[in-house]
Amino acid sequence: MDLSNRPWENSYNPPAGEDDPVEYHPYLYQQTAAGNEIKFRLSDLEQMQGKPSAGYLPKEAHPILINEYGWVWLNRDGSPTLLTETLYPRLLGTNATAAERFAWNAYVLAAKTEYWRAYRECAGILHFVYLTCSYPGVFTSDNFQNVKKLKLEPHFADYVSEAFKPLGVYVNFFQPTLKAGVERSFSIKMVNDEAKPVEGELVLSLETEGGRELVNSTRRFKLAALGDATLQVPLAVPAAAGKCVLKAAAHPDGVGKSSATLCRRWVTLEQAMTR
Repeated sequence: MDLSNRPWENSYNPPAGEDDPVEYHPYLYQQTAAGNEIKFRLSDLEQMQGKPSAGYLPKEAHPILINEYGWVWLNRDGSPTLLTETLYPRLLGTNATAAERFAWNAYVLAAKTEYWRAYRECAGILHFVYLTCSYPGVFTSDNFQNVKKLKLEPHFADYVSEAFKPLGVYVNFFQPTLKAGVERSFSIKMVNDEAKPVEGELVLSLETEGGRELVNSTRRFKLAALGDATLQVPLAVPAAAGKCVLKAAAHPDGVGKSSATLCRRWVTLEQAMTR
């Protein structure tokens, strides 16, 4: 009925036209929420290649849109929704606070967004239930702290806004610990969703929870219009201990530092065992 014959996204059904996109719903935490075992960890992403699981697309060889991929919903007060009430205790423990759940929620949504964008297997990534509803017994919830004032939950605004910037950065590292006092290389994928080339500096750093930088390594990057690249960046991990943030910041030439795209990984430094 669309006389302009625009591409039609036909929900989770086969495409209506030969050039129409199809939906993919990679709910990686769904099985963990439904069962009694942890079926997925973020570290699993390190070995995945951004391709849809076999048999999950309504039809193959069509552009793929991901518009449902979280399964980590929280109510506006930080309590789990009906679909995640078993997930959060299983992954964060029964004593997790609302703030801890909000922080983990935003961290996971950003990481998954970065991951699906990085491999260029999908034509589009859309955040699910950005604005929907929140009430007792709801299955999903949006990410607003105050919907009347359009105030987003702060953790979500901090992390997920970075994951959706046109210049995308994805650090392919999700290990909970990092051995201190050694040098290692990190694989960092970058994407450029602008129709013009971009180049600049990529700074990989390790910071304490309080924001004090311990070490950094800098590399130049250059991306074609709508292009992508993978950089291997070495980092000499200092002989320290404790919780840290591994941060990759992409600084395009000609703009201020506030325009950088950030990708962050939570990690704990562990000293090597000595005899």
